[in-house]
Amino acid sequence: MNVYIFQTSLNKIDLKILLPNREVVSVNVPKNATTDEVYKVLVNKVGLSTEAAPFFALFEIVEYNFGKRHT
Repeated sequence: MNVYIFQTSLNKIDLKILLPNREVVSVNVPKNATTDEVYKVLVNKVGLSTEAAPFFALFEIVEYNFGKRHT
């Protein structure tokens, strides 16, 4: 799963998570949320079973060309 971060307020951020099936899921979590907390929110949102959840993980992808376009 790939994770993209967008700030939505002073205390919360939207994380755009790319699932293995190429679906993008957005979760809104506190800025200081731990990886475990984010993962639990994601698991609940997508309805991943407790048996399958241990076999998935979150990975952050850094894209150097992501961001504002300068013209």
